[in-house]
Amino acid sequence: MNIAAISRNPKNSPGMCDKDRAILDSIICLLSLAGHNVQQLTEDEYSTDLRHYHVIINMSRNNSTLCKLAEAQSNGTIVVNTPQAVSNCSRKIFTDILQANRIPQPAFVVQSNKQNAPTNGYPLWIKKSEGWSEEAGDVCYASTPYEANKIIADFRK
Repeated sequence: MNIAAISRNPKNSPGMCDKDRAILDSIICLLSLAGHNVQQLTEDEYSTDLRHYHVIINMSRNNSTLCKLAEAQSNGTIVVNTPQAVSNCSRKIFTDILQANRIPQPAFVVQSNKQNAPTNGYPLWIKKSEGWSEEAGDVCYASTPYEANKIIADFRK
């Protein structure tokens, strides 16, 4: 079976590049040992013609890549980590799904970065709500309102 394994761009995996690589390398190794032809590709180098792959294993979060994978999936290619599943992992969508299905989660507040930090509930984590982490500063720990306001000011920039 012809299989493509698309790696995640390091910018979408701050602090986790080695772990992401290890996961994909393990999958490729096991599939190769099972006799499959596996081609490892980056988001930027995979072919726009995905028709010759039976299966595509996806770790990409790139919108262009996800659109091409959605097309391949609609044409019958099996896509592991589907574009819809990846899109559902953005913080806002993921939170909405958890709430809609009454899945417990830690208390949180969604607010604009134009607002000041909450005055209570410390320590807390402040996360960029759009998309997913692209750099270490997208998720920050604050132990005081002063620290939180500094983080929020950095988000504004």
